[in-house]
Amino acid sequence: MAPFYAITLVPVVTLCLAIYRFWACARRLSPEYYRELLRRAPLMRSLDVVAIGMAAFTAYYAAMGWFGFTLPFIDEEPLPPWMNIILSAVTSIACIGIVWTNAPNRFTQPTWGGMRESVVRTLAALRIIEATEVAHALDIINARKAHK
Repeated sequence: MAPFYAITLVPVVTLCLAIYRFWACARRLSPEYYRELLRRAPLMRSLDVVAIGMAAFTAYYAAMGWFGFTLPFIDEEPLPPWMNIILSAVTSIACIGIVWTNAPNRFTQPTWGGMRESVVRTLAALRIIEATEVAHALDIINARKAHK
């Protein structure tokens, strides 16, 4: 069972490191850019926290399967091995799915320089999206004024 737990832990640990690097690089740019990122994409950080929570559950169920480790407020005794395997796989897939739907293009270059570039790319994309939405709204307003 140990190889299976390793297979579920490796991707979620890698994703958690990438999430940490992204937000660390976002904090290092400047306070204005960081606040702008949080303002333009408020769910990005929240979904990253949920993904890290799913990764923590993957590690918890792997530790329960390997060592019989339990937390008293979650489980009083270790679960059966088949249930640990299923829960570890489900939480791992949930973590990967949340990160994939949140913003998959943030983690294409996992180096520190690539993460800084990713933060700037994300901010630029959010600015372009907002400018496009504003331009479309102005087109609709102008079309209604011309129609009247």
